[in-house]
Amino acid sequence: MARLALALALMPALAAACGADEKSREAGRSASDEADAPAAQSSCGPVEYGGDDRPQAVIASELPMQGAAKARSEQMVEAIRVELERRGWRAGSVRVGFKPCDDSLRKTGEWDRGRCEENARAYARDRKVIGLVGTTTPAAPKPCCQS
Repeated sequence: MARLALALALMPALAAACGADEKSREAGRSASDEADAPAAQSSCGPVEYGGDDRPQAVIASELPMQGAAKARSEQMVEAIRVELERRGWRAGSVRVGFKPCDDSLRKTGEWDRGRCEENARAYARDRKVIGLVGTTTPAAPKPCCQS
């Protein structure tokens, strides 16, 4: 129920969801998952959370944070933060954190399939990731993990 409420709240910004089937999600899970482990640290910021205690779940964004799309992506990331803050960093009774990730390359500022796929694998390994906002890149009309 909480996941549905959060998905509905973020539906306007939700462009794609990327994950894996349950068997592949089970691989690589540890009993001591941290809120900010293991989603692709090289292209993701730390988990942000403005509530009490620690987040029980995480929403990630997969947006090009460099190049021509940078301003638009920064606005989307800020909109996610504002909505989570407005809802007390919760979806129902679940405490939800936010992890902004970048699917673009520093050198070109362009979306990169390899970066996207690396991030997708990290999201699939992280049992706390319950949702993904992105990608918005025309070169990626469907989630990169469906290739």
